[in-house]
Amino acid sequence: MSKQIKLSFATFAHDLGAHTRITLDASLIWHTEYVTADEVTRKARREEFIRNFLTGYGCKNPEAIMGQSRDERTADDQKVYDAARAKFTYHVVRPEKSSGSAKADPVAKALALVESMTPAQKKRFLAAL
Repeated sequence: MSKQIKLSFATFAHDLGAHTRITLDASLIWHTEYVTADEVTRKARREEFIRNFLTGYGCKNPEAIMGQSRDERTADDQKVYDAARAKFTYHVVRPEKSSGSAKADPVAKALALVESMTPAQKKRFLAAL
């Protein structure tokens, strides 16, 4: 019989927030290493993180899960694998949030704008060219 942990909803939410902050602070060194590493090191770090996350979660054979394709994994194994990838991305990769203005593709923006036009607006637009 497993021991039931009694925890209030407020305490649960508080502790999740506290641990996320602590983990973000602690993982900054790994993020810094990741962004300066070559592709081989990045791949190795990702695999090491996922393997150890799966082990920490309680998976008995993380190598087997990692060696399977998405379609070969059980639904539960895929959920844990996805959680590991998401945690790695959040804590280690930390993708830069783009403002959208500097790196946005102007052609894609123009095409999206034309697609959103009504037929009358498109006619006026083409006449102006």
